[in-house]
Formats: sequence, structure tokens, C-alpha cells
Amino acid sequence: MYRAGVVVAWLSAVSPVVVAYEQCRSLGQMPTRNYSNMDAVIVSIGVMCGTPDSARRLLHFYKFRRIFYILPHPELECPAIEAIDSRMICLGEQSLLGNTTMNSLKRECSGAYGNWSGASKHRPFGIKAMGWFVQQFVKLGVARLLPDLSEDYLVWDADNVLLTGQHELMTADGKVVLVEHTRARYDTGGYNAIAKNLLGFQMPPTPHGLNWVTGHMVFKRSYVREMLTEIEERYKVDWTTAVCISMAQKQSSDPKFEYFSEYQTYGAWLNVRHSDAIGRIETMGLVRNPKSIMNIVRQGECCVSEEAICPYQTKLNPGNSPFYLILEEHKWRVRDRVCKDNWTVHQPQDDSTRRFITQPQSAVQDECAASLLHFRELVANASCPAPPVPLPEDKQADKYALPNRCELNLPGGGGEGGRDTIRALPMVPITASEHVVYGHVSPRGLCNQIHWVGGFLRDAAREHVTVIPPVFHMDGYHRSSDYIVPFHLLFEQKELDHLAATRGFSLLNSSIAEQLYHSLVRPKLQQRQASQWHLIKQQEAGLYRLDNYKGRTDVQLMSAIPFSSAVLQAVAPVKKYLVSSGGYIGIHYRVEVGTEREKWTNTTIFGTIEQNALAVVSAIKQYARTNAEVKNLYVASYLPKNHTSLSLISDALPGYTMYTKFDFFPSDTERHWTMTRELLGLLELAILVESNLFIGNCASSFSHDIKARRQGQLHGAEVSMLELSRGCRIHR
Repeated sequence: MYRAGVVVAWLSAVSPVVVAYEQCRSLGQMPTRNYSNMDAVIVSIGVMCGTPDSARRLLHFYKFRRIFYILPHPELECPAIEAIDSRMICLGEQSLLGNTTMNSLKRECSGAYGNWSGASKHRPFGIKAMGWFVQQFVKLGVARLLPDLSEDYLVWDADNVLLTGQHELMTADGKVVLVEHTRARYDTGGYNAIAKNLLGFQMPPTPHGLNWVTGHMVFKRSYVREMLTEIEERYKVDWTTAVCISMAQKQSSDPKFEYFSEYQTYGAWLNVRHSDAIGRIETMGLVRNPKSIMNIVRQGECCVSEEAICPYQTKLNPGNSPFYLILEEHKWRVRDRVCKDNWTVHQPQDDSTRRFITQPQSAVQDECAASLLHFRELVANASCPAPPVPLPEDKQADKYALPNRCELNLPGGGGEGGRDTIRALPMVPITASEHVVYGHVSPRGLCNQIHWVGGFLRDAAREHVTVIPPVFHMDGYHRSSDYIVPFHLLFEQKELDHLAATRGFSLLNSSIAEQLYHSLVRPKLQQRQASQWHLIKQQEAGLYRLDNYKGRTDVQLMSAIPFSSAVLQAVAPVKKYLVSSGGYIGIHYRVEVGTEREKWTNTTIFGTIEQNALAVVSAIKQYARTNAEVKNLYVASYLPKNHTSLSLISDALPGYTMYTKFDFFPSDTERHWTMTRELLGLLELAILVESNLFIGNCASSFSHDIKARRQGQLHGAEVSMLELSRGCRIHR
């Protein structure tokens, strides 16, 4: 269980719920070793696709008592870790830093890295390097701050994938087995220079002239505490600060960047202070991101399968063969961004494992990630499977004959599974005495759907027909990933009720809708066009489904209905930050990038990238004449933030700070099945509506929806609509 606080205690009595690791079937039994009196410690930036299998391999081959898995943001990710096995103990990294904070490390280490805002020629990492060193600090710090940690504990890098238990970690008489890295020189990375600064003595050479940085090592708690105390007595400050001071001192005399290594420092110290505790020294060549696996990764599939790993287990030989692979999934996903898989589907389907991989760098981003996680869970619980639109005309229509809770605008849609609508059930007469119509608008882009819903409600008022507000499709362009959500999840239901009273359309009472659901009422399945409401009225009273509605839109009607509290709360931390930072200009950057999805469009509709960039810059400069204090830009766009088009805007507007959704939300947000383009677009609508100035594209329904909401709900807030196409006819 997650435990906050500086000193973490853990009950030693554990009743393991063991999840068996399934070995490669073709290999037979691989050797295992029993280290049930030893704990392992893994420090990671987050939960990766390979995390569950990697942890189970460690538990299977080495039988550890427990694995302490340490993350930056335990509230979000610990449930996924602890779902792997009851021997997995998940902790937050701050609890293992003692009284040290990230801010204090930045302050004390500024001499080692120069300006924290970024990298320089001789300081190649800038602020992003801090997380790497914090992981090393935690691996050593657990010796002081985890009182129930075993005396000997294995430190294991999170990207290691164990292949076998043939390698000994300790000799039979309880001494450590150290391993030298055959592909690294003794002085690689300047590790020894920093260790010498810290410890005050020359590092002894290793037997084979290599180094100890192999991604794993058994530490002894009492020895680690002794080494840290020795460093503190030498520097008269906390040992983490001493590491930063040591690097700063080295740089002041030598511009070459030098690194700190927990493995090299402890290994060298152990050889000097307690050489009798070393039982054996071996060599091993590491296998990092092997070619056969990288060929798959470059195609976008970063969830490495068991079948891809098994061949490396057949190549194991006595001697210096690696007993684990290094698969740097975190780099593929976060740094290289080559992954196109939806890795969450490979995890157990328990929702506790469907978590973000997130690295927010500030309290603001942490708050944004938490609010989005809450909203995501609301969506998952309220959504329903999307039936085909329009319904098939053959017997297959009976498969979808029962309206689900989303179609009846009821809470609790049932998530991915939803209601079983496959059963053929007898017709049950409707209990209502009037004609009741529910339906689906054409499942196109989000704002097109919103505006067609407005038309649907307007027509209902004209025809005096009782209606249930239509559902919204969250990925109508891709049937395989589409799902639907009820009206009340996205928009404020009380305002809809009030609008119904003033605009003259009748909404079905929710209690009657609940009765219809439990009565298993099958609707009349006639497919009707928008102009054929009168044909429904000519028939007997009952429940009718109106399919693929695509009549006249009503932008103004829907713009009078505010977003739901769930939507507003999801984006509240983003708006709070932007407003508190001096306000923001909202930009809907609707340009064409030639994607397959939008091959039906061309630059004559929305304008070219260059036209959009120049027009946006011009509008902002015009606004700045009277509002020079607003320096934040929030850009909603399909483009990645580093796209050259957005760079053109940034370069032309020095002094402004540009933000996109991924400056606030986790970079892999879209990997969860609920986080489609339509749903994220809805959140960006809610952000852009309340900007100081909104800049949109006059041919876009998305931009027009924001304009209508600002002019209605915000009483004429300033809007600049770019006219870049041949006229400003909204493209639907």
C-alpha cells in the first residue's frame, strides 16, 4: 500500500497472492534461486507496458520477499503496481528523500547545471537531469528511510528484463557478487572523478579495468548508511547536497561534464572499506535494446511480447552472458515518441491497472493529471458501446433493438462492456402515452454533433414531440474505437430542462426513462430523416429511434447550455493557472496537415499553414496594443507542439509563452480508450471559451461554437475569426 511520510515502516507479515509468471513454453524449466530473505528496490519514472511482466520475472526467478517500487506520483500509479502481486510495495519518491525537496536540490545543484531553464554545451541536461539523479539518491536513501528493508537489498533498474535465475547475487557464505560492465571503461562518464571528490580517496581500479555500472547491484544497508555518513562528515551538509557540490566543484575547474553514479560510487567505496564483503567479481556484456526488438518498436509497437524476449533466453551460456535485457521503453515513449500502440489494453482489465504513465514536473501538472484522471473515470463509468449508425436494415437490427442507458440519458452507462443488447427480447408496450423520440445525430466531428443536437431539439419543439436528448459519439470516424456518452455527462442537465420550458420542447421524464430501461422496451426501428418527424406522429404512440440526424443546425440553442460540472472541473486547474499567470489568448489553430483521416479537406477550406500563422500573429499584435499584459497563448491544434508552424508563431512573438494541452496533461493521455480526439476537443472547448481573447477559423464549427458561447454566456467577450478561405461558410 502507498505510504506517505519521511520514514516508512512496513509490516513484515505478508500473505503473498502470487501471480505466476508464464515461462516461454519451448524452453522448459529455467533455473531459479531463493532470495526470500531479501528485498529488491526499483525506482522508475512511471508504469510502463512491460512493468508487470518485468516484476513477475524478478519474483519468479529470484523469489524475493518483496519488491519496493518507487515512483514520482504514487497517487496515480501505485494501484497499478500493487495489482501485480501482493509482494509489490509502492512508494512515492519524495518519502525516500527525507527532508530534501526537489526545489532544494535545484537550488543547491545550480552550480552543477548552470541555468535550470535548459541545457548548455557543457551541461547537456538542464533541469530534466534532476529526475535522473533523484532516482540514484532514492536507491541509496532507502537504506536510511525504510526501516524494514532487508539488510542486503538488490537495486534493480526499471528497464531491466530478467531472463533467468542462473546468476548468483550472493555467494553461499553471504558475500556480494559484483559485476563489471565489459563495454564500459573504468573512467566512463567521469564517475570516478565525482566519487573521488565525494569520498576523498582515489578510486581503485577494477580487476578487469571496467566499471560497476551494470544496472543492478546488491547493497548492504549498514554499509550504505556508513558511506553516506562519511560523505556528510566530509562536506558538513546533507549527502544529496554534497553530490551536487561535488559536481559543481569539478566543473569549476574542468568544463567537461561529470556524472554521479550510485553503482560506481558504492562499488568503489566497498572495495576500499569492506573488500572482505566481496565474494566474487564477474564480467558481463549488457544487451541494450536489441535490433530484433527495435525493428518492432520502430513500427510503433512498444509493448514487447513474450515471444520477442524468449529467443534471448535460448542464447544464455555460462560465463559472461547477460542474464537480463535492457529495454528502454520509457525512452521510446517519452523521449523518442515512436510508440503508436494503445498499451493499456495489454494490461489486466481491472481498472486499477488502467493508469497514466505520467511525469508532471510541477504541482500544477500534478493537479491537472489528477483532475483528468477523475474525469476519465467518470467517462468510463457513464459511457456505452456505440451501436451502428444508421442501424442495419436486415435482421441484424434486432441486435441493437434495446436502447442503452446512454441513449435514454440515464447515469451509469456501464463503460466498455455496457448493456448486452444482443439478446432478442419480446416487444413490451411502452408505458408512456405519447410519441417519444431518441436518436443519434450524424457521428461526425464533436461540434457538428453539438449543433445538430441543437437542430434536433428545435425540431422537437416545432413538432411537439417528446424527446430524449441525443447521445454524442466520441470517435465516429473510427467505429472500432467509438463509444457514446449521454447528454448529461457533457452539458448541464438543469439548464437543458430550463431551456425546454422556455423553448417549448418536451423532455421525457427521467423516472419514465428508467422504467423504459428496466421494462426492456424495444423501439420502433423505422429509420427517419430529419424532415420526416410528421411520419412518426402519424403512427401509434411509442418509442422511436431517429437515426443519423443531419438537419439544420442550431448553434445558438446549444451555446446557451453550459458545460457540465464534470467537464468544468476537469479543466479547472488549467484555467486557474493561466488566469493566475496574467490571463491567456486562446487560439484554435485549425490547419490542414494532409492526414489520411482528413483527406476530404484541402487548404481552400481552412487556409494554408502559412496563412494561419501570419493571421494569428497579426491578430495577437493588434490585441496587444490595448492588452499588452496578456502574454500566455493556449493553442488547441492537431499539430504537435514542436511543429514548424507553431514555431513560426513563437518566433514572431518574443515575450509570449505558448501552451498546449500536453503542457498540463500527461503526454500519453490519448492512449487510454476514453481519451479520443472528440473528448479532448471538448475539454479544449471549455478552456478556450473563457480566454481573454479567442482567435478562431471562420470555416470551423469548433471555432463557431466557441464564438457563440462567448457572445452568449460571456456577454460579448472578444473574438477574432480568421477569414482565410473563400468565404466563411462553416464546413460540416
